[in-house]
Amino acid sequence: MTTQPSVTVRDAAPGDMDAIVGLVAELGYPTPAHVVRERLATLAANGGAALVAVADGRAVGLATMQATHYLHRPPDARLSTLVVTESRRGRGIGGVLLQATERWGAEHGCARVQLTSGMRRPEAHAFYERMGYDTRSRVFVKELPAASPSSGSAGAADAWAGETG
Repeated sequence: MTTQPSVTVRDAAPGDMDAIVGLVAELGYPTPAHVVRERLATLAANGGAALVAVADGRAVGLATMQATHYLHRPPDARLSTLVVTESRRGRGIGGVLLQATERWGAEHGCARVQLTSGMRRPEAHAFYERMGYDTRSRVFVKELPAASPSSGSAGAADAWAGETG
């Protein structure tokens, strides 16, 4: 658990679902609660983590991460989501979540943190650079046919199953 004045970082819990759905939407990806719940379950089942920054009893920031393994080097901690609610941006919460991600990576044997940030996010790029990150490669993407919405893991879904959002 990480604390900054009035902000605590902890593992996400089912009671955070409404806030998490809102944060994902603020990032520009409106997603139904049942889909977010399923994806969080899959993330957990595959050894990943979802952390929330909590202020005034509510999740105001979210970071999700998992280890990506390679044959040619130690694993990376892959930061797949980092968002702070707009009304709380510029107060250091993103930095606290990024530091928590770095600690998670070190605890899981990762040699570095890797992330992708969309071209339309110059403010995010400047933030990552201020935090010591640099650009090292290009990302190539090819869309695949729609995946089955039930491709998650049933075992991990138990922690999130009883919640509605």
